[in-house]
Amino acid sequence: MALCGETSPDETKGGVVDLSADDTTMLVANRDVGSVSVMRIDYAGGTPMLSVVSELVTGGEPWQVVIDPCGTRGYVILREQGKLI
Repeated sequence: MALCGETSPDETKGGVVDLSADDTTMLVANRDVGSVSVMRIDYAGGTPMLSVVSELVTGGEPWQVVIDPCGTRGYVILREQGKLI
């Protein structure tokens, strides 16, 4: 995996779910409702606890999500519209 600010030597592949490089943020494509959930993962209590930070309406069918290596941006592919947002 590339470090923040570097170009990845390999392909970066998204999916229905993607985790940030530090495993503290998760994006989830909610294909059936046209939104993306942004979630935080807290490991402080030993057992990972998930919390929803935001629910983003995409205005289309979110197909894949990916988080950049810095963990500062997320990208969504809308299948029907053929767009990257």
